Amino acid sequence: MGHLVIKGHPVRFHEDDRGIRYCHIFPVERGDVNVPFVYPGALTANHRHGHQDDYQICIKGSLKFGLCGKSSSEGGKVEWMYTSDRSAKDGALFSPRGIWH
Repeated sequence: MGHLVIKGHPVRFHEDDRGIRYCHIFPVERGDVNVPFVYPGALTANHRHGHQDDYQICIKGSLKFGLCGKSSSEGGKVEWMYTSDRSAKDGALFSPRGIWH
């Protein structure tokens, strides 16, 4: 994962066979603001944070996004959400700390 600098603020950048992600693009206190570019049909999956919240916004295309309070091995149920370039005006999807996403 690389780093870019936008007006004095370091931005995490990651690219692999699933897509491109710009992470922590704004200096917010409680978490990350992320902009992913996911290749069609690719899956970026399942992690959670203990000390930060995440915000995801889709600026082109659409994303299916799953949120789960427990892992599937713990019997967790996934709540599916969708976001797209058309719904970006409604704000970012919020993933609170401790939730699998």
